[in-house]
Amino acid sequence: MEAAAQCQCACHCQRKDSIASIPFAKNALFTGREEILNDLMGSLEVTTLDEVDHSLRSVALRGRGGIGKTQIALQYVHTRWKLYDHIFWLEAASEPLLVRSLVAVAEHLGKYQKEKTLQNNAHVAVEWLRETKSRWLLVLDDVKSPNIISPLLLQFDRGSILITTRTPEVAALATKTIEVDRMTREEVFTLMLRRLEFNASHNPFARAVSVDLLKMPLLLIHFAAYYRRTMFMPDDILQMLEAWRRTKVVNPSVKTNPNHDDPYWEAKEITWGLTTNMLNRVSENFLDILSLLGPHRIPVANIHWTSTPRQAALFRSTRAVKDLETADLIERIKVNDEDSLQVHEELQTWTLRNLEVHPEKSRVVLEKAQAYIRRIYPPYHDIAEDARTDCWPVCEQYLPYILRLHEVYNQWSSSMNGSILFAKLLADGGSYLVDRNAKPHAEGLLRTAETICKSLSSESAEADTFLASIQSLLSP
Repeated sequence: MEAAAQCQCACHCQRKDSIASIPFAKNALFTGREEILNDLMGSLEVTTLDEVDHSLRSVALRGRGGIGKTQIALQYVHTRWKLYDHIFWLEAASEPLLVRSLVAVAEHLGKYQKEKTLQNNAHVAVEWLRETKSRWLLVLDDVKSPNIISPLLLQFDRGSILITTRTPEVAALATKTIEVDRMTREEVFTLMLRRLEFNASHNPFARAVSVDLLKMPLLLIHFAAYYRRTMFMPDDILQMLEAWRRTKVVNPSVKTNPNHDDPYWEAKEITWGLTTNMLNRVSENFLDILSLLGPHRIPVANIHWTSTPRQAALFRSTRAVKDLETADLIERIKVNDEDSLQVHEELQTWTLRNLEVHPEKSRVVLEKAQAYIRRIYPPYHDIAEDARTDCWPVCEQYLPYILRLHEVYNQWSSSMNGSILFAKLLADGGSYLVDRNAKPHAEGLLRTAETICKSLSSESAEADTFLASIQSLLSP
């Protein structure tokens, strides 16, 4: 992936009275897409700096995952920042992520109030955007469903909003949709040369790879990182690709296209098969866990989820992160002085699909992910009721991870054995939701915790005791 360093502002020469929240640095290797960028300029911008902004302008960039929507939005932000007083980049793949992004806006504006819930602080940010006379741009990145952002969009009657999405229903919420298709062959060829710092003598190799295999920017980035790490000769790479294609030696567990509508399936299998085969076991496990916990960003703090002593675990985890960053398979993002890691959703999907066909490996990865979230989520169920409110901000921040683990566990339940640790983690999330008057949302977590405890009660007195506690939460 592209290197992702924190950008404190949209540009180093930003006006003193402006505020921006952009977690990505400018992509120095951005290539092509001029027509789309020109379309964004004409659709999002007020004609002159002196013109009064009285209208709401919204544009959706729609296209397949990995096709470059986010990078186009990022390029627009970094090249047109002078036209806006404020720019805010919001993660919008889910409602919890959007709320957390709006809370970050409140923090940037100096309006965050610790005693308020995340939802209330998000509302403060929305109210400020509604009332300010400043020119602002919101980037709503990776929107999965219209239900996530439609309540937000209805709050505004002025400003500029840029949406990235794969979904036609989401794009329909914008006043204009720009379809993002694959890069042209010449653009891919040029980007390949720039990524690998090739000279003219490498043109035949770059053109062969870019035309024959790499149809989407994300794959090109990962393949370029693979080439840099192997230091193979160009002819060796071409012969290897031809061998993979001719014999269909893709991932051994997935030999047929699971999605007949995906024209990039074979390119993904070849590119990610090659790149992940170079990872050591710790790095591979790390990628599996990050993919399982996605789409949420994973805080770097406490990433040592092995059972080895703390210092050794931290060393192993740090080496794994460095290995995955060198391979461009993960992205490091800094938001509000917190380093987080994320995996592109296309790679997440590919990784999880391969995990599903290896039940034992899936079980180990899920257990490690559970242990990681256990370390950062308060033992809410065991905290005295009069002291629980102090934990609410942390619980609300990390509840999405419990919901994600619950979702994956249910998907893989046929090959999973629940543990008392996981049952308690689910109960902690459920107890928090009950206390926040969200019992209908808590019931799924508590029912799964109940099922796990019942399955363990014959062999564990602890599970039997805890079962009664869960059932009391479920009672009317």
